[in-house]
Amino acid sequence: MGRMTFTCGFNENRESGYLEMQEDGQPLARMYFDAATLEDLIRDLARCRSHLTEAVAPELDPGARIETERFPAWRVPDTHSGPGTVLALRHSGMGWLGFLLEAERAQAIGKALIETPPKQSS
Repeated sequence: MGRMTFTCGFNENRESGYLEMQEDGQPLARMYFDAATLEDLIRDLARCRSHLTEAVAPELDPGARIETERFPAWRVPDTHSGPGTVLALRHSGMGWLGFLLEAERAQAIGKALIETPPKQSS
């Protein structure tokens, strides 16, 4: 068996995305997904990743390059009935991501955002 890889892309009219399985760079199979089904797949993959023994790094490496979402939409929905605050951030590829923050963490994030001066574009 050769080297198996996956690639992804979208059709010409950008109405569906696909996941393609390749062996040694040669396509073997391609599955197409509409936007809603692709969002479900991304969530399922993220959920699966969260259960792996090798956890996501607990700290951000100071030299790490991270992908950023420019001008994300955000909301603090009032739909959560338990303690804490929900912060929802919209990622153009992953949809709305929700984070439940206890009071101290929510306040620390607010403080850090206020105290960290924005970098000016060069």
